[in-house]
Amino acid sequence: MRKKLIKHLFLRLLIGAAPIVFFAIGMFAKVESGNNGMSLNLEKFLPVCLILIYVSFLIIEGLNHLINGRISYGLCSISAVVILVVVFLFIMYLEHL
Repeated sequence: MRKKLIKHLFLRLLIGAAPIVFFAIGMFAKVESGNNGMSLNLEKFLPVCLILIYVSFLIIEGLNHLINGRISYGLCSISAVVILVVVFLFIMYLEHL
């Protein structure tokens, strides 16, 4: 059971890490597009949308597991949300230093 929970947690973190890596690349890239802010910066906008969609999916999945009595799976999904959000906010903080 413990190995299944660890696999469950790391799989969700691995899937969530992909848009966070693209977001970090977009945040720390020093290339200016020259558009004077009139259009969206897709290097930042698309990963943020993917992160929000995936985090909302994980919250719904975690609540579904908690309602159905699979408490440990629900807590794994909720803890994956917390870890991904903390990493996301940390990347935003580092960019604004």
